[in-house]
Amino acid sequence: MTPDDRRESEHIDAATLTMGVCIQPGVLARLGDTPEFREQGLLGRLLCSVPKSLLGYRRENPAPVPPAVLSTYESNVKALVLSLAAESEPRTLHFGPEAEAAIVAVLKDTETRFRPGGDLAHMTDWGGKLVGAVLRIAALLHLAEHFRSGWDRPISLATFTKAHQIGEYFTLHAQVAYDIIGADPAVADARALLEWIRRTGTERFTARDVVQALRTRFAKVTDTDPGLRVLESHGWIRRLPTPPRKGAGRTPSAAYEVHPNATEAPAEPPR
Repeated sequence: MTPDDRRESEHIDAATLTMGVCIQPGVLARLGDTPEFREQGLLGRLLCSVPKSLLGYRRENPAPVPPAVLSTYESNVKALVLSLAAESEPRTLHFGPEAEAAIVAVLKDTETRFRPGGDLAHMTDWGGKLVGAVLRIAALLHLAEHFRSGWDRPISLATFTKAHQIGEYFTLHAQVAYDIIGADPAVADARALLEWIRRTGTERFTARDVVQALRTRFAKVTDTDPGLRVLESHGWIRRLPTPPRKGAGRTPSAAYEVHPNATEAPAEPPR
């Protein structure tokens, strides 16, 4: 390479890096061995997809991508890049009034999911960034659809609705990923409780029964609360009314009734 062949240096004022990484499930599981990943917010920033393995069902000679699709993709991406390069200053995308109202509704709904028993209660680090991720996905869908004029029109309700559906997809897969990583102790406790219920055929129990039966896992009654909430939120158990306290002595332990299906054929464990 001669000096004339060298590329000129480039300066990027506000660099943003997005990475897509394909890893084996075993690598994903070992992320839980480094607590700093969650403490410093790394796990909360991952949009995970954990698809079902196709091993045993893969095509031996899959059809290539049609040339017309490749050509259209290439031209559209080029048009989008050139439209971005033509902007001398950063541009801001805006949502239309209907989309803004839908965003407020999603924010309200998502907030309740962080409460005890909610499906995001055990992964608030990830859930706290969910709506923001959905908004960015909506912006990407908007620019993909209007790659020559996206700056000059608001993001529609239809586009936000599509982004919200994609966000729910990532939510389900994040819950699976957290389960694999072991970043969710409440789900681990729920699995242990459900396995005990099935093994013993228990139909009704108290929190103290759990401590006595699983003493190596639960040192005191309050330790059972997160796992019991997960099982209750998924319908495996139902908390019974606490009987009134009679005279002196400790408060009666919370009692639970087991769903009939929990003691029958193995079902998909809670996530």
